[in-house]
Amino acid sequence: LMFRSGVLSARFATWFTPRLYTVPACLCSGSSSTVCRSIHALSGTTNQQQSHRIRRSQLFIPVGRDDPRETTLRSHILMTRAGLIHRSATGVYSMLPAATRVLSKVERIIDKHLSVIGCNKLSMPLLLPSDLWKETGRWDSVGPELFRVNDRHDVEYCLAPTHEEAITSIVSDFAPSKKTLPLRLYQTGKKYRDEARPRYGIMRAREFIMKDLYTFDETKELALKTYCAYHKIFNEIGLDVVVAAADSGNIGGQLSHEFHVLSDVGEDDLLSCSRCEYTANVEWVASDHLDNITSNPSSCLNPPSPCDKELLVQRKGIEVGHLFYLGSKYSQVLGAVVRGMGSESHPMEMGCYGLGVSRIVATVVEQYADEKGMRWPKSIAPFQGVIVPLLDSVEFTELANSLYDELIHRIPALNDDLVLDDRDRKQMSLGAKLTEADILGYPFQVVVGKRALSEGVFELQHRFTGEKVFLRR
Repeated sequence: LMFRSGVLSARFATWFTPRLYTVPACLCSGSSSTVCRSIHALSGTTNQQQSHRIRRSQLFIPVGRDDPRETTLRSHILMTRAGLIHRSATGVYSMLPAATRVLSKVERIIDKHLSVIGCNKLSMPLLLPSDLWKETGRWDSVGPELFRVNDRHDVEYCLAPTHEEAITSIVSDFAPSKKTLPLRLYQTGKKYRDEARPRYGIMRAREFIMKDLYTFDETKELALKTYCAYHKIFNEIGLDVVVAAADSGNIGGQLSHEFHVLSDVGEDDLLSCSRCEYTANVEWVASDHLDNITSNPSSCLNPPSPCDKELLVQRKGIEVGHLFYLGSKYSQVLGAVVRGMGSESHPMEMGCYGLGVSRIVATVVEQYADEKGMRWPKSIAPFQGVIVPLLDSVEFTELANSLYDELIHRIPALNDDLVLDDRDRKQMSLGAKLTEADILGYPFQVVVGKRALSEGVFELQHRFTGEKVFLRR
């Protein structure tokens, strides 16, 4: 590909080039343009197998015109209108195909980074017996937000809001030795909480998707090393986060921090120092921690704070993650002990690391959307791009098909990630197609217009910047 307009802006190039890959011979016949190299940066695989064409007419993305009545939140409105979510009941939503693609990409990023630090993925049941919860005391202390059910034999269960008891019981049953530690076990799946006021779509729902990691270490010092290793996930997703000291709440433990995306629509109140990086949840500060602010200890989460209380500024944040150092709260009660060489044993030191996966998706929409619709970071976009032919003639159809196949061949990372809008003008006009493409937030759009037939020139639009350039095949 060769862009007739020359070198695209550095911003576009930077967006497309987190790293460069070696690719097969280029269609640009030796051009070394920045744009050409940028497009090639998408080629993260060497698989040359021909992909089937993903046709818009075959995708179930029910884009609508009406906004949900119960909210004014931008992410809820757009995700409903763009056909990503569908309300089943108050606080309960179906994730439609485009949303499941985004969720899968977020989960892959999480899996990649957790694998690097030695985590193992598993799956635990959503229906949990009450016995373990009664042993830890949480069956009575959690309150009305716990969904409780009885089976036909009147045995009590709950729908899992968290899995501390379940994972500790698993580890306890296998009685690991000192040599098998540390253990880092996690899952990504649905959780349930009977919210008093579910609202804002999947931002605060009764059924939601979470990643929860549980760690087991021999000592407190070793446990705290894992406690400090989460920023890379948010960096790749494309979210800037702040870390705030927070209360442990019903989960308990000796240390707790929240990951927040600063936003005017956030439901959490944060206090941030105007001079340093210190941040804390207002609830944590209000619960007699205020006197400790000026002597805040140095750590990977909160740097030394020489600041005065008078420098604290209140801000709003969307909570997208929560970390807990649990200590031996669960391991002691449920018998998860580490056995040494002799007969001595002691409870393992535990940590819990939660990420709100479905909330992260809504937060990305909230943070990046503009007046036209959603704008996805390319790392989690449901599709990387769309090809939109101007007319329905045989020539335009063949040209669009050919361009699609060539892009897939030369940029294998687009395999299963590029859409061909094959709907004719009776189904949807060109203007309506482009409007829909903006709403859905494809990172780039390629328009096959009249100049494509006469001159071999195509128009490419970058969704994030709105820049339009022309390329020659």
